[in-house]
Amino acid sequence: MRSLLDRAGNRDGTPSQPPGLADSFGGQPTIVRIDDASPSPAAAANQGVRLTGGDLVGLTVDGARLASPGLLAGAIRANGVSTRAVVTAPAWHLGSAPHMKAAEAGYDQTAEGQLLDTVAWRDDGYQLFAMSCFAGSSWRGIFGPMGESSSLFLASSIWHELGGLDEAFDLPGGGLVNHDLYHRAWLGWRPRASPSGAELDGSRLRPRRTGTRACRPGP
Repeated sequence: MRSLLDRAGNRDGTPSQPPGLADSFGGQPTIVRIDDASPSPAAAANQGVRLTGGDLVGLTVDGARLASPGLLAGAIRANGVSTRAVVTAPAWHLGSAPHMKAAEAGYDQTAEGQLLDTVAWRDDGYQLFAMSCFAGSSWRGIFGPMGESSSLFLASSIWHELGGLDEAFDLPGGGLVNHDLYHRAWLGWRPRASPSGAELDGSRLRPRRTGTRACRPGP
């Protein structure tokens, strides 16, 4: 396993890598600094995949995610089921309500920290499920269809066939870039230049603010 973290350079010149970050990971992690990075993570993620060189690529575009202990082992097993496997795991939110509704329930960062302190999750990551609920993208449950993937695993050949993340999604955080890649992975589509300027959202196309990409079936 090779871990690779892309970190965008801070505009004020301060270090973007906390001291000791690389030493805190097992294996041989590689941390790449990107100066003058786009607000969207798409280009950084694509660069990271190009640098990995592995046969199976796993992408997490969200620094707030906690991986369950068996995520990588399960992804490797699932990838062996098919020559064109699209592997992902349901997403969960800490607390009793999805985070978009957390404020209504009086849940904030302080409450989340206190909740995490109630269990030894660093010793047994599966204890996190006892204090979590399904994220909005996974509200249909473990076996239901998902709106996006925050832990997408693809064979590197499929990743490159799809063209990776569409870098035309240039909003801070990437906007719907995760949804787009996940949808294209299932359909076998890749981005292409288009004069219509449309953005894929679930099963429909809608006008987008910037960019000139749509999708077409791959070969």
